[in-house]
Amino acid sequence: ALTLMVGIITSVFAALVVTRLLIEFAYKKKDTLNVGGVTFLNNKNINFLGYRKYGFIFSLAITFIGIGAVLFGGLNYGIEFKGGTVIEYNFDKNVNIEDVRASLTKVGYGNAEIQTFGDLKNIVIKIDTPEKLEETTQLLKNTLSESFQQQNNPNLESRIETVGPKIGKELKGDAYKSILWALFVILIYMGVRFRSVRFGVAAIAALFHDILVALGVFGMSGMEVSLSVLAAFLTIVGYSLNDTIIVFDRIREDSELHKKRSLIDLMNGSINATLGRTIMTSSTTLLSVLALFLFGGEVIHGFAAALLVGIFTGTYSTIYVASPILILWENYKAKK
Repeated sequence: ALTLMVGIITSVFAALVVTRLLIEFAYKKKDTLNVGGVTFLNNKNINFLGYRKYGFIFSLAITFIGIGAVLFGGLNYGIEFKGGTVIEYNFDKNVNIEDVRASLTKVGYGNAEIQTFGDLKNIVIKIDTPEKLEETTQLLKNTLSESFQQQNNPNLESRIETVGPKIGKELKGDAYKSILWALFVILIYMGVRFRSVRFGVAAIAALFHDILVALGVFGMSGMEVSLSVLAAFLTIVGYSLNDTIIVFDRIREDSELHKKRSLIDLMNGSINATLGRTIMTSSTTLLSVLALFLFGGEVIHGFAAALLVGIFTGTYSTIYVASPILILWENYKAKK
């Protein structure tokens, strides 16, 4: 959270101060300036909201699929949330998970959760924290050393982390509370910014949609939900909200300039007007997150996966969740 906050502050400073200085310097050198742009998106008039019913149905479908995956399949919570002990082992050569499980079965830990970490030389074992932790970890170390002939390898056991079940339960509760509080504060902020609750409700619905889809992906894929993944969920909230505010701001501005235009025409015009910016922002963010996903290593894999889902859903939900809800709200008020 601290890293993201510092990043936001420094990026705003760079955009407002550093970028401006560089542009002024370039302009003084040439007396002209061509910053380019996504020209193929200029003056587009795509009827996005003409397909809003199909988008709404699709959103409901994937949301319910996600909820079903979480309710019936459950989430694979990390050690921070469910409690237990994580032990990381580094071997000299590649090892097979089934061979490791066979070795642990001999000492009564065949049901342990075993997975590779980075490559096949690194294995992570997760077990319920035993009463005699030191004796248990030594037993596992000796067993694996004998099975894989690594008696003289001092780096076999490289990391041990233990989280009690009570602390894990508290962390899980705090995690969901943090998301709900974030959504509540955003609702107030949107209401104040746009002087109308309807914009806040539409934005919150889109954020719920994005989080539920991301949770559904983790439920269906079995990827671990850790504290870093929670950070990604909160980042998705911020990313999606930013995209929604850009469109809603344009809607508010255009509604004052073109009072005779229908709401759908205003919203389509606003989405088209900001389409180039949306694509450029999403593309550059996608490249950064994709690099994290492919080359960041196992520790950051879940975080990057959640952000990849969030980039797509955050852009999509602005058009086909937040905007249709705003239209439904206005139509209901008009009929009433």
